[in-house]
Amino acid sequence: MKGNSIMNEQTKNIVSHVNSLIAKRALIEARKKDAELRVNVARKLQGDIDVVQSTIQYVAARVQSDFGNFISTLVTKAIHHVFPHKRKDNFIVTFRENRGKTECELNIVTEKGAAAHPFHCSGGGVWDVSAFALLCSCLVLEQPAKSRFLFLDEPFKNLHGWQKRKRAIEMLGNTCKTLGIGAIIVHQADDGEDEKSGLDSLLSDPRNKVYLVEQPEYERSIVKQIV
Repeated sequence: MKGNSIMNEQTKNIVSHVNSLIAKRALIEARKKDAELRVNVARKLQGDIDVVQSTIQYVAARVQSDFGNFISTLVTKAIHHVFPHKRKDNFIVTFRENRGKTECELNIVTEKGAAAHPFHCSGGGVWDVSAFALLCSCLVLEQPAKSRFLFLDEPFKNLHGWQKRKRAIEMLGNTCKTLGIGAIIVHQADDGEDEKSGLDSLLSDPRNKVYLVEQPEYERSIVKQIV
């Protein structure tokens, strides 16, 4: 009788242990199903995220391309106008990824494919023209029409020779007029340059005001309105 009692006790323990394992298995299966459901939902969300990311990347690439083309065209035209001998050169804006950030490279590319930063071209004159055109293009992209205004002090001071200065003033007037930019520009003419300064291109537009500032003696200036 004592032996049967021991066996019954052992049987009860085994049954209890088995029932415990069955309960744990059921719990694990329930958790597994819940995990599988979560994985499926996560996969679907990841798919949606991938689609959105691809769309954003496509739109960003198009915006970068349009942005770069707009700037490249504007600066290239400005350079061609001021430097006729560079009519086969092109200003190129290139975007590239570096350390998780988008960087912008600016280069002037010759007909033969040689590239150089505008800083290193023609002793600074090309950079003056490029910088002005870049400033105008960024102003158009960032500001509404009524808020586009520039105040520049001798933007072409590194240009040498009245021909380049004349063409630069003509380019300046055409650019501001085309893009709807208001501006106050201080321009210093070299001796004997007045008649060759390119101001006639500005005088032809009644909306422009041109003033001549002369300094006949130290700390004494005379301002004359030309138009």
